[in-house]
Amino acid sequence: MWFDETGLPWVPPSPGMPTLGTAIVYPGTCLFEGTNMSEGRGTSLPFEWVGAPWLDAEGWARELNELRLPGVRFRPVAFTPSSSKHAGSECYGVQIHVLDRNAFRPVRTGLAYAEHCPQPWRGSLRLAAIQLGGKATTRRSAGRRPACPRAVERERQRCGHRGRMQRGLAGFQAQRMECLCTSENSRSEAARRSCDRTERLSPTPTAPPPDPEP
Repeated sequence: MWFDETGLPWVPPSPGMPTLGTAIVYPGTCLFEGTNMSEGRGTSLPFEWVGAPWLDAEGWARELNELRLPGVRFRPVAFTPSSSKHAGSECYGVQIHVLDRNAFRPVRTGLAYAEHCPQPWRGSLRLAAIQLGGKATTRRSAGRRPACPRAVERERQRCGHRGRMQRGLAGFQAQRMECLCTSENSRSEAARRSCDRTERLSPTPTAPPPDPEP
């Protein structure tokens, strides 16, 4: 079930996540928070717009659409962040359009963003430096590995990041299913006990007294 199917109003959990659409794409495009590219913060569509002043928007959108990733299409876009990275500078990149959210795979899509950054500009993508404990260091995303095309390409050549991701996903899904089944069994047992307790506490119905004879 998706949140908009609950009938509840959406309350942004963060200023950078104003809509459910943002939350859907976030697990993939958040990888760019650790780079020198804008992930759309400071715009009306954070994490749905990704780009930089030096990018070829048309070429990037074309490469991504040629992959025919499930449930998603891309279009070239120009935007100017009002804050965060590249504030006040016009950025060129892509807007992600989720056409089928059940088929869409955000992490796979986020990896494709980096892996298929247009070749002439691929070397311009850098990891962002941050201050940690008073010492400049390199921000890392996606676990221990940096989210940059060269790292993604090395990992793909070594053993295939999609294969590793699928194996990890299969293990997670098995653990999740076990937890869901346990939770469902617990709820069923709790409901049964509640019914038994209600029956014990309820007074036993008695037959109404007979009507007096005339």
